[in-house]
Amino acid sequence: MPTMWQGREGIETIRALNEIKSVGEIIVIDNTPDEIHLEDFKKVVHIREGKNTYVNPAWNKGYRLAKFDKLLFVNDDVETDWSFVDKLEEYITEDRGMIGAGVTCWQGPHRSGGVAPIKNRPNCYGCVFAIHKNSYVEIPEDLKVHYGDDWLFNKSGKQNYEITHWKMSGESEQTSGRAEFNPIKEEDKRLWFSKYQ
Repeated sequence: MPTMWQGREGIETIRALNEIKSVGEIIVIDNTPDEIHLEDFKKVVHIREGKNTYVNPAWNKGYRLAKFDKLLFVNDDVETDWSFVDKLEEYITEDRGMIGAGVTCWQGPHRSGGVAPIKNRPNCYGCVFAIHKNSYVEIPEDLKVHYGDDWLFNKSGKQNYEITHWKMSGESEQTSGRAEFNPIKEEDKRLWFSKYQ
């Protein structure tokens, strides 16, 4: 989880994931110079960057540091009942690509949840996604904020899936929506369409 601690959801997510049986470790990429203390959470690996290293490089770092093969990437501004992680674990296999938040997660009621194959990446897909370590293809480091989920969706060469009917909410882009990130996102867009798409 990359974070700049812009909302209360980050700590709440860490607290919830720390209690889930199938979660072996929680890698927090702290992109601030702030003195945040996470020692009370036994599963947390707290990487203090001291500055903003941005989302996609943080995802790459988390992938490289992870001790386990089944990876879950979460934004720090998502609220949900994280118990679905135990159910999701069985779907994170080498023969699959990404398993990201589907449209019904942001619209529909909280139901039993599941996964379904998809051809096109829906909006907010990268807010919460799982992937097997052997399906992760490192994102180019010059893409800082956007298009990381597009890259992973397209590059694994495997069938991608969406999480269905599991209620998620949150204020999207609490951090990257700030005006200071606009030039970075514009550069990401230029690079994506000129070099990577």
